[in-house]
Amino acid sequence: MKKNFDFNNPILLKEMQEQLYEQLLKGDLINVTNLRGIGKTYTLIKSAREKGNCIIVEPTRHQAEIIKKEFNYDNVYSQDDLYIRNKKIFIDESVNIKKVKDEMNCEILGGYYINTNNNEDLTFNEEVVINFKKEAKELNKSLRKARDENNYSMYKNLINSYRDVVKMIQDLDWQLKYSEYRLDDENGQKQVAIWEQNGDGQIRKHKIWNIKDKNDNKIKLPKEVKETIDFCKSVGYTKYSMVNLVDMPNDFPEQYNILNDYFFSNHDNYLKAILFDNYYCE
Repeated sequence: MKKNFDFNNPILLKEMQEQLYEQLLKGDLINVTNLRGIGKTYTLIKSAREKGNCIIVEPTRHQAEIIKKEFNYDNVYSQDDLYIRNKKIFIDESVNIKKVKDEMNCEILGGYYINTNNNEDLTFNEEVVINFKKEAKELNKSLRKARDENNYSMYKNLINSYRDVVKMIQDLDWQLKYSEYRLDDENGQKQVAIWEQNGDGQIRKHKIWNIKDKNDNKIKLPKEVKETIDFCKSVGYTKYSMVNLVDMPNDFPEQYNILNDYFFSNHDNYLKAILFDNYYCE
């Protein structure tokens, strides 16, 4: 039976450890999400010893080795060690409960879990990411120790391991994705989409926005009309001259004919383009 540990209970450290110990001996799986530094591992080993030196299962082999050495307790294995003979076990947080029950055929006497779908409905990649994140934290501790002890050879090896772990997390964990495109329709609406995607190809938080084109409020002109207007500006024609088309027939008859034809066929657009200097062409 799972129970949520009372995180807000203002009791002393020793009393918290005793409460954990009592619940573990009762066979409870205790929710320890965000609960740190109160001696959970010590209490877990104490409970395992009390039950006859039972096996403790950790999420990774690296973490299992650390627990063995730090607490001088040999019966610690990872959830990948399927050859475990003693099937009565205690589990640490982040262990895949479904895996140790179904694949390892173990009887869970008690232990810890954290809030990640109760660790039962995780995909393979989600399970790997959780374990690697925990592995990264342990590697950080080992890095500091190697640095403090001037063990540069070990430090270099740990750096390489840490880089590989972080790379795996990046490849498998949820990553922010982005795409900008145009719809294949008559309007050709431009859109941008963002979403999160993991190593399993699953997608979540998918959102789409329409992009307002910078030319949405501008007058679209034929290329020769735009070029003619730009030319007239360059030789000193004012907006008044171009709106009324004065002087232009004598000075530049070719340009006059282009603007005059467009003026009579698209009167409103021509005036808006000239008066508000608000035009473009593709």
